[in-house]
Amino acid sequence: MLAYGVARGFVVDLSPLELTGYVALAACAGQIAVLVGPRTWYTPTTPIVVLAGLVGGPIAGALTGAATEALGTNAVWRQRVMGSARSASEGFVAGLVGLLPLAGTTQNVVRVAMAVTCTFVLAQLARSLVVHVRGIRPAGPPIRMGAIVDGAEAVVGVPLVAALANTQQSSPLLTISAVASLVALLALAERAHTRQARQLELERTAARTDSLTSAPNRLALDEALVLEHGRIVRGARPAGLYIVDLDHFKRANDAHGHATGDAILVQTVSRLQAGLRDMDLVARWGGDELIVLAPEIVGLDTLEVFGERIRQLIADTPYELHGGEPVQVTVSVGGTLLDGSTPPDVVLKRADLAVYRAKQTRNASVIEIPAEARRGIGLAPVAGESF
Repeated sequence: MLAYGVARGFVVDLSPLELTGYVALAACAGQIAVLVGPRTWYTPTTPIVVLAGLVGGPIAGALTGAATEALGTNAVWRQRVMGSARSASEGFVAGLVGLLPLAGTTQNVVRVAMAVTCTFVLAQLARSLVVHVRGIRPAGPPIRMGAIVDGAEAVVGVPLVAALANTQQSSPLLTISAVASLVALLALAERAHTRQARQLELERTAARTDSLTSAPNRLALDEALVLEHGRIVRGARPAGLYIVDLDHFKRANDAHGHATGDAILVQTVSRLQAGLRDMDLVARWGGDELIVLAPEIVGLDTLEVFGERIRQLIADTPYELHGGEPVQVTVSVGGTLLDGSTPPDVVLKRADLAVYRAKQTRNASVIEIPAEARRGIGLAPVAGESF
Protein backbone atom coordinates (compact mmCIF):
# COMPACT_ATOMS: atom_id res chain seq x y z
CA MET A 1 0.00 0.00 0.00
CA LEU A 2 2.85 2.35 0.83
CA ALA A 3 4.54 1.54 -2.48
CA TYR A 4 1.30 2.21 -4.35
CA GLY A 5 0.90 5.56 -2.60
CA VAL A 6 4.46 6.60 -3.43
CA ALA A 7 4.09 5.58 -7.06
CA ARG A 8 0.55 6.78 -7.77
CA GLY A 9 -0.03 9.35 -5.06
CA PHE A 10 -2.00 9.22 -1.83
CA VAL A 11 -5.21 10.47 -3.39
CA VAL A 12 -8.81 9.37 -3.03
CA ASP A 13 -11.80 9.84 -5.32
CA LEU A 14 -14.02 10.99 -2.47
CA SER A 15 -14.62 14.31 -0.79
CA PRO A 16 -13.28 14.69 2.76
CA LEU A 17 -16.86 14.46 4.09
CA GLU A 18 -17.57 11.26 2.13
CA LEU A 19 -14.31 9.64 3.20
CA THR A 20 -14.97 10.58 6.82
CA GLY A 21 -18.43 9.05 6.52
CA TYR A 22 -17.14 5.71 5.24
CA VAL A 23 -14.36 5.60 7.84
CA ALA A 24 -16.82 6.36 10.67
CA LEU A 25 -19.33 3.78 9.43
CA ALA A 26 -16.62 1.12 9.19
CA ALA A 27 -15.55 1.87 12.75
CA CYS A 28 -19.15 1.61 13.98
CA ALA A 29 -19.78 -1.61 12.04
CA GLY A 30 -16.67 -3.08 13.64
CA GLN A 31 -18.47 -2.92 17.00
CA ILE A 32 -21.24 -5.24 15.79
CA ALA A 33 -20.35 -8.87 16.45
CA VAL A 34 -22.83 -11.73 16.08
CA LEU A 35 -21.83 -15.22 17.22
CA VAL A 36 -22.68 -17.62 14.38
CA GLY A 37 -20.67 -20.68 15.42
CA PRO A 38 -17.79 -21.95 17.57
CA ARG A 39 -14.99 -19.36 17.44
CA THR A 40 -16.83 -17.63 14.57
CA TRP A 41 -18.24 -14.12 14.77
CA TYR A 42 -19.80 -12.08 11.98
CA THR A 43 -18.98 -8.37 11.71
CA PRO A 44 -20.57 -6.44 8.80
CA THR A 45 -17.50 -4.42 7.84
CA THR A 46 -16.54 -6.07 4.54
CA PRO A 47 -19.34 -4.59 2.36
CA ILE A 48 -18.54 -1.09 3.62
CA VAL A 49 -14.81 -1.53 3.04
CA VAL A 50 -15.38 -2.96 -0.45
CA LEU A 51 -17.75 -0.12 -1.36
CA ALA A 52 -15.28 2.52 -0.15
CA GLY A 53 -12.48 0.91 -2.16
CA LEU A 54 -14.57 0.66 -5.34
CA VAL A 55 -15.84 4.25 -5.29
CA GLY A 56 -12.86 5.94 -3.63
CA GLY A 57 -9.84 4.01 -4.85
CA PRO A 58 -7.24 1.80 -3.12
CA ILE A 59 -6.15 4.39 -0.56
CA ALA A 60 -9.75 5.13 0.48
CA GLY A 61 -10.43 1.40 0.81
CA ALA A 62 -7.30 0.88 2.90
CA LEU A 63 -8.14 3.78 5.23
CA THR A 64 -11.71 2.56 5.65
CA GLY A 65 -10.51 -0.97 6.37
CA ALA A 66 -7.95 0.23 8.89
CA ALA A 67 -10.72 1.99 10.83
CA THR A 68 -12.73 -1.19 11.46
CA GLU A 69 -10.94 -1.78 14.78
CA ALA A 70 -10.62 1.87 15.77
CA LEU A 71 -13.34 1.69 18.42
CA GLY A 72 -12.50 -1.80 19.66
CA THR A 73 -11.83 -2.20 23.37
CA ASN A 74 -12.51 -5.89 24.07
CA ALA A 75 -9.62 -7.39 22.10
CA VAL A 76 -5.93 -7.03 22.86
CA TRP A 77 -3.98 -4.63 20.68
CA ARG A 78 -2.37 -7.42 18.62
CA GLN A 79 -5.76 -8.76 17.59
CA ARG A 80 -6.98 -5.27 16.76
CA VAL A 81 -3.90 -4.54 14.63
CA MET A 82 -4.29 -7.83 12.78
CA GLY A 83 -8.00 -7.19 12.18
CA SER A 84 -7.29 -3.71 10.87
CA ALA A 85 -4.51 -5.01 8.60
CA ARG A 86 -6.78 -7.65 7.14
CA SER A 87 -9.61 -5.17 6.48
CA ALA A 88 -7.18 -2.61 5.07
CA SER A 89 -5.85 -5.24 2.66
CA GLU A 90 -9.40 -6.07 1.58
CA GLY A 91 -10.20 -2.41 0.97
CA PHE A 92 -6.95 -1.87 -0.93
CA VAL A 93 -7.59 -4.88 -3.20
CA ALA A 94 -11.17 -3.76 -3.78
CA GLY A 95 -9.82 -0.35 -4.82
CA LEU A 96 -7.42 -1.97 -7.29
CA VAL A 97 -10.31 -3.94 -8.79
CA GLY A 98 -12.23 -0.67 -9.11
CA LEU A 99 -9.48 0.68 -11.37
CA LEU A 100 -9.83 -2.15 -13.91
CA PRO A 101 -11.15 -0.94 -17.30
CA LEU A 102 -14.41 -2.81 -17.84
CA ALA A 103 -17.13 -2.11 -20.39
CA GLY A 104 -20.78 -3.04 -20.74
CA THR A 105 -23.97 -2.46 -18.88
CA THR A 106 -23.04 -4.98 -16.18
CA GLN A 107 -19.58 -3.59 -15.49
CA ASN A 108 -20.49 -2.46 -11.96
CA VAL A 109 -21.88 -5.86 -11.00
CA VAL A 110 -18.84 -7.64 -12.47
CA ARG A 111 -16.47 -5.27 -10.71
CA VAL A 112 -18.24 -5.76 -7.37
CA ALA A 113 -18.28 -9.55 -7.83
CA MET A 114 -14.55 -9.55 -8.53
CA ALA A 115 -13.82 -7.36 -5.50
CA VAL A 116 -15.96 -9.50 -3.20
CA THR A 117 -14.29 -12.66 -4.50
CA CYS A 118 -10.86 -11.22 -3.75
CA THR A 119 -11.88 -10.22 -0.23
CA PHE A 120 -13.34 -13.70 0.30
CA VAL A 121 -10.01 -15.30 -0.60
CA LEU A 122 -8.10 -12.89 1.66
CA ALA A 123 -10.48 -13.65 4.53
CA GLN A 124 -9.91 -17.40 4.23
CA LEU A 125 -6.14 -16.95 4.14
CA ALA A 126 -6.24 -14.72 7.21
CA ARG A 127 -8.50 -17.13 9.11
CA SER A 128 -6.28 -20.10 8.28
CA LEU A 129 -3.25 -18.15 9.53
CA VAL A 130 -5.01 -17.31 12.82
CA VAL A 131 -6.05 -20.93 13.35
CA HIS A 132 -2.48 -22.09 12.69
CA VAL A 133 -0.80 -19.49 14.93
CA ARG A 134 -3.20 -20.07 17.83
CA GLY A 135 -2.95 -23.83 17.49
CA ILE A 136 -6.72 -24.32 17.30
CA ARG A 137 -7.56 -28.01 17.02
CA PRO A 138 -9.40 -29.35 15.18
CA ALA A 139 -8.81 -26.65 12.59
CA GLY A 140 -11.47 -27.76 10.12
CA PRO A 141 -14.71 -26.65 11.88
CA PRO A 142 -13.83 -22.95 12.44
CA ILE A 143 -12.37 -22.64 8.94
CA ARG A 144 -15.44 -24.24 7.34
CA MET A 145 -17.88 -22.19 9.41
CA GLY A 146 -16.01 -18.98 8.57
CA ALA A 147 -16.07 -19.84 4.87
CA ILE A 148 -19.82 -20.49 5.00
CA VAL A 149 -20.47 -17.16 6.71
CA ASP A 150 -18.20 -15.26 4.31
CA GLY A 151 -19.81 -17.01 1.33
CA ALA A 152 -23.30 -16.08 2.50
CA GLU A 153 -22.18 -12.50 3.00
CA ALA A 154 -20.73 -12.45 -0.53
CA VAL A 155 -23.97 -13.73 -2.08
CA VAL A 156 -26.03 -11.10 -0.28
CA GLY A 157 -23.43 -8.36 -0.56
CA VAL A 158 -22.76 -8.34 -4.31
CA PRO A 159 -26.15 -6.94 -5.43
CA LEU A 160 -26.33 -4.62 -2.41
CA VAL A 161 -22.86 -3.13 -2.96
CA ALA A 162 -23.50 -2.86 -6.71
CA ALA A 163 -26.69 -0.89 -6.09
CA LEU A 164 -24.96 1.40 -3.62
CA ALA A 165 -22.05 1.94 -6.01
CA ASN A 166 -24.50 3.06 -8.71
CA THR A 167 -26.18 5.43 -6.28
CA GLN A 168 -22.80 6.85 -5.26
CA GLN A 169 -22.32 8.28 -8.75
CA SER A 170 -25.46 10.42 -8.55
CA SER A 171 -25.98 10.98 -4.82
CA PRO A 172 -23.01 10.26 -2.52
CA LEU A 173 -24.78 11.51 0.60
CA LEU A 174 -27.78 9.28 -0.10
CA THR A 175 -25.43 6.30 -0.37
CA ILE A 176 -23.75 7.09 2.93
CA SER A 177 -27.15 7.63 4.56
CA ALA A 178 -28.36 4.25 3.29
CA VAL A 179 -25.25 2.53 4.63
CA ALA A 180 -25.67 4.32 7.96
CA SER A 181 -29.28 3.11 8.18
CA LEU A 182 -28.22 -0.49 7.53
CA VAL A 183 -25.47 -0.27 10.16
CA ALA A 184 -27.91 1.20 12.70
CA LEU A 185 -30.45 -1.54 11.95
CA LEU A 186 -27.84 -4.27 12.40
CA ALA A 187 -26.59 -2.64 15.60
CA LEU A 188 -30.11 -2.58 17.07
CA ALA A 189 -30.67 -6.21 16.09
CA GLU A 190 -27.32 -7.25 17.60
CA ARG A 191 -28.06 -5.41 20.87
CA ALA A 192 -31.50 -7.02 21.09
CA HIS A 193 -29.99 -10.45 20.46
CA THR A 194 -27.33 -9.86 23.11
CA ARG A 195 -29.91 -8.80 25.69
CA GLN A 196 -32.04 -11.83 24.92
CA ALA A 197 -29.05 -14.19 25.15
CA ARG A 198 -28.02 -12.61 28.47
CA GLN A 199 -31.55 -12.99 29.85
CA LEU A 200 -31.71 -16.62 28.74
CA GLU A 201 -28.37 -17.29 30.41
CA LEU A 202 -29.61 -15.70 33.66
CA GLU A 203 -32.74 -17.83 33.55
CA ARG A 204 -30.68 -20.93 32.81
CA THR A 205 -28.39 -20.17 35.75
CA ALA A 206 -31.34 -19.52 38.07
CA ALA A 207 -32.96 -22.81 37.04
CA ARG A 208 -29.77 -24.63 38.08
CA THR A 209 -29.08 -22.78 41.33
CA ASP A 210 -30.54 -23.46 44.76
CA SER A 211 -32.31 -20.30 45.92
CA LEU A 212 -31.30 -20.68 49.59
CA THR A 213 -27.62 -21.66 49.42
CA SER A 214 -26.76 -20.45 45.88
CA ALA A 215 -25.20 -23.88 45.32
CA PRO A 216 -25.93 -25.90 42.17
CA ASN A 217 -29.26 -27.68 42.52
CA ARG A 218 -30.41 -31.17 41.56
CA LEU A 219 -30.77 -30.33 37.87
CA ALA A 220 -27.25 -28.89 37.70
CA LEU A 221 -25.88 -31.92 39.56
CA ASP A 222 -27.56 -34.35 37.16
CA GLU A 223 -25.92 -32.54 34.24
CA ALA A 224 -22.53 -32.50 35.99
CA LEU A 225 -22.76 -36.23 36.71
CA VAL A 226 -23.50 -37.02 33.07
CA LEU A 227 -20.56 -34.88 31.91
CA GLU A 228 -18.17 -36.37 34.48
CA HIS A 229 -19.29 -39.90 33.63
CA GLY A 230 -18.60 -39.24 29.95
CA ARG A 231 -15.20 -37.75 30.76
CA ILE A 232 -14.25 -40.83 32.80
CA VAL A 233 -15.46 -43.20 30.07
CA ARG A 234 -13.14 -41.38 27.66
CA GLY A 235 -10.14 -42.13 29.89
CA ALA A 236 -10.10 -39.58 32.72
CA ARG A 237 -9.50 -40.55 36.34
CA PRO A 238 -12.50 -41.67 38.43
CA ALA A 239 -14.38 -39.28 40.70
CA GLY A 240 -15.63 -39.53 44.25
CA LEU A 241 -19.35 -39.07 44.86
CA TYR A 242 -20.47 -38.24 48.40
CA ILE A 243 -23.86 -37.67 50.00
CA VAL A 244 -23.61 -35.36 53.02
CA ASP A 245 -26.54 -35.60 55.45
CA LEU A 246 -26.84 -33.13 58.33
CA ASP A 247 -27.30 -34.97 61.63
CA HIS A 248 -30.42 -34.19 63.69
CA PHE A 249 -31.41 -31.39 61.31
CA LYS A 250 -35.11 -31.67 62.13
CA ARG A 251 -34.30 -31.40 65.82
CA ALA A 252 -32.36 -28.17 65.17
CA ASN A 253 -35.27 -26.76 63.20
CA ASP A 254 -37.73 -27.59 65.95
CA ALA A 255 -35.51 -26.22 68.72
CA HIS A 256 -34.22 -23.03 67.08
CA GLY A 257 -36.62 -22.33 64.21
CA HIS A 258 -36.42 -22.70 60.45
CA ALA A 259 -34.29 -19.57 60.12
CA THR A 260 -31.56 -21.30 62.11
CA GLY A 261 -31.92 -24.41 60.00
CA ASP A 262 -31.53 -22.34 56.85
CA ALA A 263 -28.44 -20.64 58.28
CA ILE A 264 -26.91 -24.04 59.06
CA LEU A 265 -27.47 -25.17 55.47
CA VAL A 266 -25.93 -21.97 54.06
CA GLN A 267 -22.87 -22.19 56.33
CA THR A 268 -22.42 -25.89 55.56
CA VAL A 269 -22.30 -25.19 51.83
CA SER A 270 -19.90 -22.28 52.39
CA ARG A 271 -17.56 -24.39 54.52
CA LEU A 272 -17.44 -27.18 51.98
CA GLN A 273 -16.86 -24.83 49.06
CA ALA A 274 -14.08 -23.02 50.94
CA GLY A 275 -12.43 -26.13 52.36
CA LEU A 276 -12.45 -28.39 49.30
CA ARG A 277 -10.71 -27.99 45.96
CA ASP A 278 -11.84 -25.56 43.28
CA MET A 279 -12.65 -28.47 40.97
CA ASP A 280 -15.01 -30.08 43.49
CA LEU A 281 -18.75 -29.51 43.04
CA VAL A 282 -20.93 -28.95 46.12
CA ALA A 283 -24.63 -29.20 45.26
CA ARG A 284 -27.85 -29.22 47.28
CA TRP A 285 -29.64 -32.48 46.63
CA GLY A 286 -32.75 -31.58 48.61
CA GLY A 287 -33.80 -30.93 52.19
CA ASP A 288 -30.75 -31.37 54.42
CA GLU A 289 -28.78 -33.47 51.94
CA LEU A 290 -25.82 -32.16 49.95
CA ILE A 291 -23.80 -33.86 47.23
CA VAL A 292 -20.06 -33.50 46.68
CA LEU A 293 -18.65 -34.55 43.30
CA ALA A 294 -14.86 -34.79 43.56
CA PRO A 295 -12.96 -35.47 40.30
CA GLU A 296 -9.53 -37.10 40.11
CA ILE A 297 -9.96 -39.68 42.89
CA VAL A 298 -7.58 -42.52 42.09
CA GLY A 299 -7.52 -44.88 45.05
CA LEU A 300 -9.60 -46.34 47.85
CA ASP A 301 -7.49 -44.65 50.51
CA THR A 302 -7.92 -41.30 48.76
CA LEU A 303 -11.68 -41.87 48.58
CA GLU A 304 -11.81 -42.50 52.33
CA VAL A 305 -9.53 -39.58 53.20
CA PHE A 306 -11.68 -37.22 51.16
CA GLY A 307 -14.88 -38.38 52.88
CA GLU A 308 -13.29 -37.87 56.28
CA ARG A 309 -12.15 -34.42 55.18
CA ILE A 310 -15.76 -33.51 54.41
CA ARG A 311 -16.89 -34.68 57.84
CA GLN A 312 -14.15 -32.75 59.65
CA LEU A 313 -14.87 -29.50 57.83
CA ILE A 314 -18.31 -29.47 59.46
CA ALA A 315 -17.78 -31.17 62.81
CA ASP A 316 -14.47 -29.67 63.95
CA THR A 317 -15.67 -26.08 64.36
CA PRO A 318 -19.02 -25.04 65.94
CA TYR A 319 -21.33 -22.74 63.99
CA GLU A 320 -21.87 -19.13 64.99
CA LEU A 321 -25.51 -18.38 64.25
CA HIS A 322 -27.06 -14.91 64.57
CA GLY A 323 -24.80 -13.86 67.44
CA GLY A 324 -26.04 -16.63 69.75
CA GLU A 325 -24.33 -19.52 71.41
CA PRO A 326 -22.10 -21.68 69.20
CA VAL A 327 -23.99 -24.64 67.75
CA GLN A 328 -22.23 -27.96 67.21
CA VAL A 329 -23.18 -29.49 63.85
CA THR A 330 -22.15 -32.89 62.54
CA VAL A 331 -22.79 -34.73 59.31
CA SER A 332 -23.04 -38.30 58.07
CA VAL A 333 -21.07 -38.83 54.87
CA GLY A 334 -21.60 -41.67 52.40
CA GLY A 335 -19.15 -41.97 49.56
CA THR A 336 -18.54 -44.14 46.55
CA LEU A 337 -16.63 -44.13 43.29
CA LEU A 338 -17.84 -42.87 39.92
CA ASP A 339 -15.57 -44.89 37.65
CA GLY A 340 -17.53 -45.08 34.39
CA SER A 341 -18.45 -48.75 34.83
CA THR A 342 -22.01 -48.01 35.98
CA PRO A 343 -24.47 -45.19 35.19
CA PRO A 344 -24.55 -42.17 37.53
CA ASP A 345 -28.01 -43.03 38.91
CA VAL A 346 -26.71 -46.44 40.06
CA VAL A 347 -23.69 -44.76 41.67
CA LEU A 348 -26.02 -42.37 43.50
CA LYS A 349 -27.96 -45.31 44.93
CA ARG A 350 -24.67 -46.79 46.14
CA ALA A 351 -23.75 -43.50 47.85
CA ASP A 352 -27.23 -43.41 49.39
CA LEU A 353 -26.63 -46.86 50.87
CA ALA A 354 -23.30 -45.65 52.28
CA VAL A 355 -24.84 -42.59 53.94
CA TYR A 356 -27.58 -44.80 55.40
CA ARG A 357 -24.87 -46.86 57.07
CA ALA A 358 -23.12 -43.70 58.30
CA LYS A 359 -26.36 -42.47 59.89
CA GLN A 360 -26.49 -45.53 62.10
CA THR A 361 -23.87 -43.90 64.33
CA ARG A 362 -24.01 -40.27 63.04
CA ASN A 363 -20.93 -38.05 62.64
CA ALA A 364 -19.30 -40.73 60.50
CA SER A 365 -17.95 -41.27 57.01
CA VAL A 366 -18.62 -44.56 55.23
CA ILE A 367 -17.38 -45.69 51.82
CA GLU A 368 -19.37 -48.18 49.75
CA ILE A 369 -17.46 -49.94 46.96
CA PRO A 370 -18.65 -53.21 45.36
CA ALA A 371 -16.23 -56.12 45.56
CA GLU A 372 -15.75 -56.22 41.78
CA ALA A 373 -14.91 -52.50 41.74
CA ARG A 374 -12.37 -52.86 44.56
CA ARG A 375 -10.26 -55.13 42.39
CA GLY A 376 -10.07 -52.45 39.69
CA ILE A 377 -8.84 -49.50 41.73
CA GLY A 378 -5.54 -48.76 43.38
CA LEU A 379 -5.12 -48.85 47.13
CA ALA A 380 -2.83 -45.83 47.51
CA PRO A 381 -3.33 -42.14 46.76
CA VAL A 382 -1.23 -40.30 44.23
CA ALA A 383 2.01 -39.02 45.75
CA GLY A 384 1.82 -35.41 46.84
CA GLU A 385 -1.98 -35.23 46.62
CA SER A 386 -3.91 -34.12 49.71
CA PHE A 387 -7.43 -33.00 50.49
